[in-house]
Amino acid sequence: MTLIEQLRSKKKALTGRGVGWLLCVAIRTLYKEVEDDHIPFFRVRTSIRFDPHQVADWLEMKMPSRSVRPQRQSGSIARA
Repeated sequence: MTLIEQLRSKKKALTGRGVGWLLCVAIRTLYKEVEDDHIPFFRVRTSIRFDPHQVADWLEMKMPSRSVRPQRQSGSIARA
């Protein structure tokens, strides 16, 4: 299952730790992205939460198109 598929399968809002774990980034890095308004988030009073579907959309836009789509295998062996 791809990272985007994992995010899309989530039904509840994610915490910073949850998103940081999924993206393999430090919590400080994630909150810097929030501070700079680079990643979609929302607030519940003072808590920051992430809609997993919005994060998946954001990530999809950030990723090069060839890394999002699975590559098709051809019948021949590719030469280096």
